[in-house]
Amino acid sequence: MKKFFNIFLVLSAVAFMCACSGNDENIIVNNKIAYSSDMEYEKWMGGDKLVKDIAHSGKYSSRLDSNNAYSFGFTQLLSEIGDTIPKVVSVNFWLHYPEIGISSQLVISIDSAGKNIFWLGHPLKDSISQPNQWKEIKTSFTLPVNLQPDNKINIYVWSNDKRTFYMDDLTISFP
Repeated sequence: MKKFFNIFLVLSAVAFMCACSGNDENIIVNNKIAYSSDMEYEKWMGGDKLVKDIAHSGKYSSRLDSNNAYSFGFTQLLSEIGDTIPKVVSVNFWLHYPEIGISSQLVISIDSAGKNIFWLGHPLKDSISQPNQWKEIKTSFTLPVNLQPDNKINIYVWSNDKRTFYMDDLTISFP
């Protein structure tokens, strides 16, 4: 009976690990937690915007167009990120513009009790100089000092243009 129980326990653990594995994951970067998604799963906000049109890695990316002004993005309570409120956020992702000059922004938004308390948009229009190629975008933002553990941070790309483009492989870290 004990042998059967041990086999059952091992098989259950393997099944649990397989069920929980995916391509959205917490990783360690420079001894700090980072969040990474290759957009193969809908775990973060905007999962309904994932498409199979084109991808930097895997099969899916987030399409922004005249019907979708906001990309797939990261959302998390600050209390769930670490023991202390982060001071800086680093963002890394890939963009694909079929044509240059598309107006869009990387947005950092922080909400408290359902109301926005901080919003910062980083223009991306001039980040792409070659159309029809994936381009890696890396940037960091300093966060406000008055943040609280129950504040929610949201990170996504916003298109204020009606033209189609794609985003993939989003990594967020708090150095």
